[in-house]
Amino acid sequence: MISGALGAQGLFISHEILEPGKSSSAPHFHNGTDEVVFVTKGSVVAKEGSEELILLVGDSACFKAQSGLPHFISNQSSEVAEFVLIRSRLDQSDVVYG
Repeated sequence: MISGALGAQGLFISHEILEPGKSSSAPHFHNGTDEVVFVTKGSVVAKEGSEELILLVGDSACFKAQSGLPHFISNQSSEVAEFVLIRSRLDQSDVVYG
């Protein structure tokens, strides 16, 4: 986790590696924090509700708190993809799966 190495108290920053055919998580949304993804290698598909957005290196997407729209990132390519995930660090989990 990048934020821990930097000593960041209020941010959660993580470097994620996503193998071909894999997803970053189960579909979910957050009640208390926005979540930003920034692609650093390959391409991923950002899915939120019924919408899908292809993100390439340098692209980003923001999933807004309290949207009620489940989101996740998937790698539908044949190459390894990498992205940075940024959100506020919360004392309690605000994740709602569904």
